[in-house]
Amino acid sequence: MKYLKLYSVFICAMILIVTLSVIPVYGDDVNDTRLPAQRKGPPEFYDRYEAPRTFEDMFFSRNYRESAFNFTVPHYLNNTYIGSVFRWAEEDRLNGGHYCHITLVDDKGKFWSNTSHYAGGGTSNEPLKAEWVNFQVNTSGSTEFMLIERMAWDDLFNKKQRIEFTGAARTYNLFGMGGWVEGFDEEQQFIRVHLESDKPLRYYIFEDDRWQVLSDIGRLVDYEETPTTKTYLDIRNDKRPGWLVGSFPFLTLSNPGDPNETVNVEFHLEVLDYKSFNIPVILAVGAIFGVIIGGLIWKYKKVNRS
Repeated sequence: MKYLKLYSVFICAMILIVTLSVIPVYGDDVNDTRLPAQRKGPPEFYDRYEAPRTFEDMFFSRNYRESAFNFTVPHYLNNTYIGSVFRWAEEDRLNGGHYCHITLVDDKGKFWSNTSHYAGGGTSNEPLKAEWVNFQVNTSGSTEFMLIERMAWDDLFNKKQRIEFTGAARTYNLFGMGGWVEGFDEEQQFIRVHLESDKPLRYYIFEDDRWQVLSDIGRLVDYEETPTTKTYLDIRNDKRPGWLVGSFPFLTLSNPGDPNETVNVEFHLEVLDYKSFNIPVILAVGAIFGVIIGGLIWKYKKVNRS
């Protein structure tokens, strides 16, 4: 009976250990390949298919159909460098084929973005100086467009980067003007972006993998919509081989407070391994547990024999 109790304890312990061994380090379902944003559900304050209502709504990645908009440019956005990022259109009625044709013209007739191609983007070499702009998308299908502020960062992984902006929203190429970051294993690791601000903000990260032609470019990767001064977002691909974590993500900051106040933001990047299983540790613990139980059984046998 004593041996039976000991064996029961041992079996229960091993069942517990095996159960723990299949729980990923980060607590995610091992078969859940959704992006962090998909796990959180649809955001409340951002809709990719909703038409922009203000100039600053264009700082969010959106799907556009053939359309034209006139927007007043907020005074605090003058002298700001802007650019566009787009991917593809189903059909271009002007040029034929799968091309998009998008233009952004100011009140003086200056073209700030004028693009006819299936993929790419660009940034103006001059700061924006306009009272209003006209934005046109001449396609019969959909395309994505994102405005970005011109920005170049220093060493991304070894220091905090600082952002300062005035307005309701702003988007930055998270990896700087180069748009690409190396130094980690795309298949085994992901990037965590730690963010701190002096005023409560909403934070969004969008995908812009330019190597995936005709991909679902501009999709939301991760977000935090509860206004806060401290959070983190993950850029990860889980079990989606071919989508590169280090390729051109964009960080959008949304200020729900007074847009005329200057906001200061700091961020730094951390490389983490994808969910793993502590199998070596679990086996080691199991072996130690087995030795202890075996020793107890041997002790009981020895006592009974004597």
